[in-house]
Formats: sequence, structure tokens, C-alpha cells
Amino acid sequence: MSGQRCEFTIATKDSYGNRCSLAGDKFAVAVRPTQSLVKELNPYMKKYEVVSDVKDNEDGTHTVGYQVEYAGFYRLDVTRDCVPVSMSPYTATIFNTTISFPPEVLFMPLPAANADALPTTLMANDSALVHDMVAILQS
Repeated sequence: MSGQRCEFTIATKDSYGNRCSLAGDKFAVAVRPTQSLVKELNPYMKKYEVVSDVKDNEDGTHTVGYQVEYAGFYRLDVTRDCVPVSMSPYTATIFNTTISFPPEVLFMPLPAANADALPTTLMANDSALVHDMVAILQS
């Protein structure tokens, strides 16, 4: 939720997949907005900086915390000694109390990825671009 602290834990593993328990790894996490859920904020979001902190728990894990004030999609680049880890970058979706998605989302393919080819019977109130798909939000 926007305005609330978000946290996740990084657990280190060796090249064989065994959990590491030593302290000292240097991780950095950059949190960058990619798209606002309110399209009027998109120009501002490009300049919005998010501060994150990484705490070494000295047991092979690191706790990462950050707080964003605006609902939207964020990219999380996690690096160890300036090298991306695992499947980085990751994506976080931040909501607020006035913007919510329905509990069930249906995806329909667009013919030839053409937004003009949307079904005419679809009464859409808003849409969001998620990677290479358009999510149509209906009331």
C-alpha cells in the first residue's frame, strides 16, 4: 500500500543452492517507478525517487525496506557487488485505498497486438499496460 513501509528478505545461497549463513554480502536495491495507476501522474513518476535501505541480518539474510507514496508499478533492481542477482529486476505493484483491482482478472488476447481491435462490447473504464499486455479495468 502506498504510504506504508514495504519489506522483503534476501536469502543468500551458494552455487549449489545451499543456504549461506555468513554475513558481509553487499546488496543494493534500486526502486524505480515504471508507470502510475493514475495516468496524470506518469510525467511526475519519471522523476520520483524512492529511498531503500538494506540491513545485513548477519545470518545470510538481508532485510530490504522502502516506502512509496504513489500507487503504480515499480521496478526493483537487486544487485550484489553491482551484479544483478537471480531474476532481477523484479516488479512491485503498489496500491492505495482509492484504487483497487477486482478479485478476478480476465485476460483476452488482442489480435495483432492492436489496441483498436478491442471488442466493441467491452465497456472499459481504464486500462493499464503490464509488460506487453493491456489490462482492461471494468467496474
